[in-house]
Amino acid sequence: MLTYLAPMLWLVFLAGGALVWPGEILTGAAAKREVLALFGLTIGLLIAPKLMAYALALFDPAVRQGFGGARRMAAGLVLESALSTLTAPVTMVMQTVAVVEVLVGRDSGWAAQRREGGELTRREAWRAHRTHVALGLAGAAAALLLDRYFLIWTSPVFIGLSLSALLSLHSSRASARRAGRPSVLQTPEETETPAIVRRSLELRALYAAEAVLRRRLDVLFRADVPPYGAHAEPAPATTPKAARRLAIAA
Repeated sequence: MLTYLAPMLWLVFLAGGALVWPGEILTGAAAKREVLALFGLTIGLLIAPKLMAYALALFDPAVRQGFGGARRMAAGLVLESALSTLTAPVTMVMQTVAVVEVLVGRDSGWAAQRREGGELTRREAWRAHRTHVALGLAGAAAALLLDRYFLIWTSPVFIGLSLSALLSLHSSRASARRAGRPSVLQTPEETETPAIVRRSLELRALYAAEAVLRRRLDVLFRADVPPYGAHAEPAPATTPKAARRLAIAA
């Protein structure tokens, strides 16, 4: 439940901060140290799980090589952290709108995921994120009018919203990654396919090979079935003399 409520709480905190910022402009060194300490604690909580996962993978040779080596794994950690920071505000807005629509009884349009993947076109990316882009630009302008320091503190949010269309467009392009070439965001599953995935691909191939047979069976099952005995051969015609012989024999 908190997975869906957390983005709403974050949005409430941002709105509350914008309301109280004018009356609480930081002037004393003590207040600044408290804010910096809180900021450092927040960043530590967010980055600590990633650092621990990096340390575990670093001491496991198989996993380390699966990620492309220590250097690529470190570069991937930095890149993923930056991308997740930029995409988090977009997720916040989208999930907040979806949850509110569900609570008021509206169809939020939260359809099933396309797990097979697919690249977005420029029109699709703009149509999906044009509201987010406008919200990011308007929010940045309002924050600048409020206070330039407030804009600095909230810049990751407004930058992520303003670049949301470009982020979705380029992050959906799997073709940009060359097959067989180590990547910064490489995972072990890409270098060595898990057994369950290999078995799934084998079953899919068998299923695809039986497509013609399934269509034939479907045609047979959908065809009209004649009544029982409709194809029985008619009895041969008999002469009166043959009929008397059959009667006598009976």
